[in-house]
Amino acid sequence: MGLVLTLYTSAAPPHIVMMVADDLGWGDISWRGGDARTPNLDQLRTEGMELNRYYGHPTCVPTRVALYTGRNPYRFGITSPGTGNPPLAEHFLPQILKQSGYTTRLVGKWHVGDTSTDYYPTSRGFDSFFGFLGGGTNYFGSLNGGSRRGWLRDLEPVTDTGYSTDLFRDEAVIIIRNHDTSDPLFLLVCFNAPHLPLEAPADLEANYPSLSAERRTYAAMIESMDNAVGSILTELNTKGIKDDTLVIFVSDNGAVNNADYGSNGELSQGKGQAFEGGIRLPG
Repeated sequence: MGLVLTLYTSAAPPHIVMMVADDLGWGDISWRGGDARTPNLDQLRTEGMELNRYYGHPTCVPTRVALYTGRNPYRFGITSPGTGNPPLAEHFLPQILKQSGYTTRLVGKWHVGDTSTDYYPTSRGFDSFFGFLGGGTNYFGSLNGGSRRGWLRDLEPVTDTGYSTDLFRDEAVIIIRNHDTSDPLFLLVCFNAPHLPLEAPADLEANYPSLSAERRTYAAMIESMDNAVGSILTELNTKGIKDDTLVIFVSDNGAVNNADYGSNGELSQGKGQAFEGGIRLPG
């Protein structure tokens, strides 16, 4: 934390809001030629720092394990989705932050263990969790009964209907609004956008009439996520903690290498491949 604290004039540790996109490619961002309008991500870039050499793993689980543990996921035999859960003896990032007084919240996708509740987010250091456990879900509505694709609030299945990106946005905004700022906040928002299936609100799709059907939906999915980023930034400002918050936005791996929607720009290959298109990511 020492390096982070040098960015702030206050002696108090900064609040941390980290947002992770799912399968967002290098070429999906507007300033690299992407179809979607991303003014809020552009604001982060111009007001902060763009990481032009930010790398992850070519699929989501290893990247998330590395984020949570700070270690190479190959140590645990985790090389791709479905290759196991990080050992319970591993200390996760929110557990370490809690030792420094942070309140820790997770909104969105987990995908780092679900074989028992011992592997759930609230058992790995998060004070609260709203989202789903598995690798993907439908964007509209909810599949329940404890399903890996259904919504959970902490340990309990819930029925929350609506567009998932909007639900995650609203949850994050409420967390910030209700947070007691005497404690530092670690808020991790893991969007499932723009991971398949291709589903988006019709009003956002209407913003891209010149695109093919798949590209129109994909662009709308990214625009919806960008709108959520904007709402979170606005709430930080309204709360009066924007200048005391470290805001981070990254993708977990490159876009699906499909000319009909995802784009890794000039980079070779994409998700699932250890080429630049799979591992060099927006950050």
